Amino acid sequence: RSLAELDLGLKGDLQMSERMEVLQLALGEDRTPPTWENLAYPSKRPLGMWFLNLLERYKQLSDWTMDLGLPKVTWISGLFNP
Repeated sequence: RSLAELDLGLKGDLQMSERMEVLQLALGEDRTPPTWENLAYPSKRPLGMWFLNLLERYKQLSDWTMDLGLPKVTWISGLFNP
């Protein structure tokens, strides 16, 4: 939703809010936007690496649900960052 709102704001269809400006600045600096960090796991990675890691985590969890069973081995520290 935030990216869709930012797109509308950049096109001039919506007035740019402070939240949209913070998002734009974070994306320009290759940082994870604060609003996204509130909804996801904490990480110090740049935005591109953070997103790739998010996709890998999603794939792993998706594969688990396809099997409908418990994995024999689970890399617990891969699911959480301290």
